[in-house]
Amino acid sequence: MILARVQTQTPWQPHSDTKLSYYDMISYKQPQLPRRKPATTTTTTTTTTPHRTGHPNHTTNKTEGRKKKGGKQTKTMSSNPPQPPQSPLPPFKQTFLQTLLQHKILKFGTFTLKSGRESPYFLNAGLFNTGELLTSLGAAYANTIHTNTSLPPFDVIFGPAYKGIPLATVALAKLYELAPERYGDVGYAFDRKEVKDHGEGGRMVGMGLKGKRVLVVDDVITAGTAIRSAVSAIAEAGGTVVGIVIALDRMERIGGVGAEERKGSAIMEIKKEAGVEVLAILSLSDLIVGVTDEGDRERMMEYRKKYGVVEE
Repeated sequence: MILARVQTQTPWQPHSDTKLSYYDMISYKQPQLPRRKPATTTTTTTTTTPHRTGHPNHTTNKTEGRKKKGGKQTKTMSSNPPQPPQSPLPPFKQTFLQTLLQHKILKFGTFTLKSGRESPYFLNAGLFNTGELLTSLGAAYANTIHTNTSLPPFDVIFGPAYKGIPLATVALAKLYELAPERYGDVGYAFDRKEVKDHGEGGRMVGMGLKGKRVLVVDDVITAGTAIRSAVSAIAEAGGTVVGIVIALDRMERIGGVGAEERKGSAIMEIKKEAGVEVLAILSLSDLIVGVTDEGDRERMMEYRKKYGVVEE
């Protein structure tokens, strides 16, 4: 049994000493209670529809609210935003590329190189000049080294003076974060431009290289002069170079205005001379794939067609 409580209102009663006319008594009306507003009903339905990017299980949530007001119905609908297309580059490469573009470390335009060629792009590694950017660069080196299976084990990371010095140190620090048990005992070292004749003396600084397997880290290889000097200095100190890692491989032939044009790049020649693997965080091919601007992509493709290496 359900009991309902009914609220009643006592009609107005005049005082006993109040005199009313017949008209006053018949014109009195009972006060009316306020009317309740009509209830709003909301129904939620979930449907599965194919997404425009091809994902078959994309779920769209639709919430329809209907409210009667003046004989009309109002409907509201919301759905999940479409997902952006995924980059074909590995995540760490795409993240590094976005950092280069965001901070204008990688620029597009017309740049005259030391070789005399006019390049549509230019990487200024000197702009890695803050803690955030240097950490990003170190993480990119570390991921390139850690995920590559062609590199042999190494005992020391070596940074050629001067640009290679901070690169080697931050790369080793990020490697330790990735795998402490693997890289905790790896050392770092660098050379001086001039031999020190006082104090501890010598040319090398950091972990000793005698009998050690050495991985060289640098920014770019243009003509290969700096890398050849580093390989020679490491050998003089008793170490053995087992690999080289750089930030960008331009993938272009040796030569230029007034110079002899050769089929291969400086990197290809270093590989043959030192007999080691040379890796790059990014290559010209990666830039062409990862950059979204069609104009920049086309100009890089034209540059590669004109000056790109010829595989033998």
